[in-house]
Amino acid sequence: MLNHRLLQSALVATALGLLPQAQAASPDQAEKAHHGRPTQPAIPDADGVFWGCYSKLLTVVRLIDPARTHCSASEVMIHWNETGPVGPQGVQGPAGADGAPGADGAPGADGAPGVAGAPGAPGAPGPMGPQGPAGSKAAGPCYNNDQDRYQDCNNGTVTDTVTGLIWLKQANCFGEKPWSLANQAAAGLASGTCGLSDGSSAGDWRLPTAAEWGATVAQAHDMHCQAPVLTDTYGGNCYNTATTPPFLDVGGRYWSSETYAPAPTSAWDMELDDAGAAGLPGKDISDLVWPVRSGR
Repeated sequence: MLNHRLLQSALVATALGLLPQAQAASPDQAEKAHHGRPTQPAIPDADGVFWGCYSKLLTVVRLIDPARTHCSASEVMIHWNETGPVGPQGVQGPAGADGAPGADGAPGADGAPGVAGAPGAPGAPGPMGPQGPAGSKAAGPCYNNDQDRYQDCNNGTVTDTVTGLIWLKQANCFGEKPWSLANQAAAGLASGTCGLSDGSSAGDWRLPTAAEWGATVAQAHDMHCQAPVLTDTYGGNCYNTATTPPFLDVGGRYWSSETYAPAPTSAWDMELDDAGAAGLPGKDISDLVWPVRSGR
């Protein structure tokens, strides 16, 4: 490859006409003679190549268009590219390190809280319901002294301080009835009937349970009292020895409120005229009705 100074010398020599010319007319000259005007040489050529004739004697280079001009015998034809050929693509370099993360954006402003709605107007009051049944005003148990088991409350009731039951003093107000009617009669008892003035209402009274009957006759049963198997007012003697008994018109067999589970057509009763024994008659027979209510 010629250096810049050599190329410059060749250009100067060419301009001054110092380089010898070929003997034969060049295509440039022939074309000039034919057309009567010179043509522009193609320097560099269409491929971007420079052509020249190098004189070793004069150490100069003159540029030529090889299609029109030839080097003399004392010259050497040389050429070089205006630009070098494109080299192969290089190997891809390693990936660069990840850039630092960007700064967080500023948080958005909170929205304004919503306005609470106004409370609704209160609804109209509903219609008044039917009046419920009046509460019971029945008198409670009475305790007149510290010695008697049975306390006469002087309102048609007697309080048993052993069982806590309040008994109807009249022991035979309803006569004998089948079991279902006996329960209805006891439930319908109220003050003003059967000698009552205790303020009780229908629904306050019921038949005794089998267990309540058992607790009522237990002391008299242990003393082997005869019918009726009850104690006197004091509670330490048999009923039939009392000068003033606690109850009126005590009879023989009384219903309890309990059905006999193995045979639902039968119910427990208490046979006061037979050693205070519990019985299981069919519900269709008739026994006496003796209501009680709870005093505790």
